[in-house]
Amino acid sequence: MKQDSFFFIIMKKILYYIIISILSCLIFACKERSGTNLRSDDTVKKETLTVNIGNQNKTLIFNFAPIEKLYDMRIWKKIRIKQKIKIGSINNETFFFPCRIRLDENDNIYVLDIKDYSVKMFNNQGKFIKKFGKEGQGPGELVNPFDFDVYPNGMVVILGVNDNKLVVFDNNNFIDIKTTLMPMRVCFKSTNEIITFQIFDPLNSTPLKSINIVDKKITDFQNLLSKKSFNGKDYGLLPFLFGDIHRYKLNNLVYVSAILGYVVVFDDNGKIKKVFKLLDKVVESITSKREIKDGELQMIAFPKQKEYLINSSNVFNDYLYTVSNQAKRKSNEFVIDVYSLSKGSYEYSFILNNKEKFIEGFFTDREIYIAQENTEVVVFEYSLID
Repeated sequence: MKQDSFFFIIMKKILYYIIISILSCLIFACKERSGTNLRSDDTVKKETLTVNIGNQNKTLIFNFAPIEKLYDMRIWKKIRIKQKIKIGSINNETFFFPCRIRLDENDNIYVLDIKDYSVKMFNNQGKFIKKFGKEGQGPGELVNPFDFDVYPNGMVVILGVNDNKLVVFDNNNFIDIKTTLMPMRVCFKSTNEIITFQIFDPLNSTPLKSINIVDKKITDFQNLLSKKSFNGKDYGLLPFLFGDIHRYKLNNLVYVSAILGYVVVFDDNGKIKKVFKLLDKVVESITSKREIKDGELQMIAFPKQKEYLINSSNVFNDYLYTVSNQAKRKSNEFVIDVYSLSKGSYEYSFILNNKEKFIEGFFTDREIYIAQENTEVVVFEYSLID
């Protein structure tokens, strides 16, 4: 599929700032390798990734056991679908660039409009209620809103990558929270805790961190990576770790690797609880990027759009929904894959026909929310056909 996600559309803009922010980085050639024995104090096998740096293969070690993919073929299900509501239009200014979508416990709809520097809230019939945030560098303002989340009670958090801060909105009140390492994803863990995800120094500083909204205390999650990776040498930015994070159940968290295909479930103490893999295979070109010399200053190279396994993902109840970037269909067909988080397994797939290219989707067990390139947000009702 050729549709662009909102990540790809604005990535060029933030790459300039990222290049200035770090001194050196790598362009990796990666090759998956599972089940290797480690020459260390660990007696348990770990999932590993082979990275080619300066004509030498170096090993990236994950903090979980080797993962075997147990499924290769999609199980197709048909759906009945009808449009419920449509919000916005290319002929009005409801949205300038709608992208990520979230819901609260009352099915109110929240949409991140990155070109309006805000999150807009609508009721379940599409009537505008209010918006959170605005452009600027002052309190409650952002110059680069990149991600956001909504807690069931309606609290909103917006992440600004280049701002290096979060803004938490609770009714008419807001709190600014400064961050470090330019996190690129955010989600709530509870009404008092927010989780951020960063890829700029994932060996020395765990990618996932919990921030207490009240006292600003930061707590590290278990690192995805072992510090024994690369024989203890730090190579900084690891762009192929990019993905999504989602709140799951009461205080659990799910990390979905958009490029490498890992789905990692963390428990309420921030420890890795379960890991499984997405259906699609890692793209071949990920293993064939050009080599560089150790210590050489490089332009940052995020994976290309065609190398992403998914365009977007979300969690609803026990299920993880992903929009595949690899399944080959007609231009107006989008493949939705559904996974059970409690079982750690792939369940089924269905095809969504949509005339307009969409940026991102949000899925429940009965409704589909789509942010489209024509600046519309469309809501469909659907059901599976047995």
